[in-house]
Amino acid sequence: SASSAPSVSALGSSEVAKLGGGGGEGEQGLGGGEMGVSLNGWLHLEEWFFSSDAYSLVDSPSDVAQGTVFPPVFPTPDALGFQWASEGDLIHQLQQHYGDDATIAAVKAHRDAYLSQVDVDKLKALGLSHVRLPVTWACFFGAADAAEAVVTDPAHPNIKQVTVSRASLNGYIATLAAAGIDVLIDVHNMPGGSSQGTYNGVFPNAPVFWDDPTLMAVGREIVRKMMHWYGLLPLDLKRAISGFTLLNEPAHLMKEKKQTMLQWMGEAISDYRTLVALPNAAAGVAVPLLYVNLIETCGMTAYDMAAFMKEHLSPAELADW
Repeated sequence: SASSAPSVSALGSSEVAKLGGGGGEGEQGLGGGEMGVSLNGWLHLEEWFFSSDAYSLVDSPSDVAQGTVFPPVFPTPDALGFQWASEGDLIHQLQQHYGDDATIAAVKAHRDAYLSQVDVDKLKALGLSHVRLPVTWACFFGAADAAEAVVTDPAHPNIKQVTVSRASLNGYIATLAAAGIDVLIDVHNMPGGSSQGTYNGVFPNAPVFWDDPTLMAVGREIVRKMMHWYGLLPLDLKRAISGFTLLNEPAHLMKEKKQTMLQWMGEAISDYRTLVALPNAAAGVAVPLLYVNLIETCGMTAYDMAAFMKEHLSPAELADW
């Protein structure tokens, strides 16, 4: 069933998670003792994963850039030549040092090398049947047939992202699907920054997504593009998508933005119903589970989260997806 933060956050970045909830044995989603792991550091980067053991803080102080490498092209601090504070900072500095083409090539090299067939075989050997795939907003930005490109954050000129072509994304999903591994797509951030913390992609800049109606409209359109992408997938890949998180930990440590965030999230849930749930139900295809990721640090209690879910989803929807 749809869930708040505990179910999604249980898919930790460095641990294997055994989850209850969702479907029963043989049903879609994580349930009946099925096992999953989060593929962090693939299509969404957090600098502390790339610190070459020099740093270990999940949330870096604003004056510390913990990223020191970016393999395979820049496998050592000396090869990279600078430190980076967030994915957006990394891409900006790569562009400044090496230009667009070399930046895209380095990012593509990382993405293509991240998950080998040996890795997939290990996932299966460990009994893992599901993965969470965190992505940035740039994964669904731009035209559906466009190649990878460097794009500038609309709120922060010193922050860049590299998009993910649909061909690349479909290939990554196909690799997992061929092994019988289902995928939860997790949108981890938004243009301008939608949470505090380095995972927002704009650090050390301040997150401003909830301050700007234009940014929020762009973010909602990105989520809708993700839903359209899903709708156009061939059936075998569509069946491999077990769930979606429309936005990870929205307004984390931004309690003053709670109401704005909840209005946006309610509208995004409505889009999911219209663009995913209803078309799938009409076609007789299982609806991917919707993980509504809400976190206490946005100023909500578990009771507030339950009330929000009840307001925006019917009992049948809560039970089914």
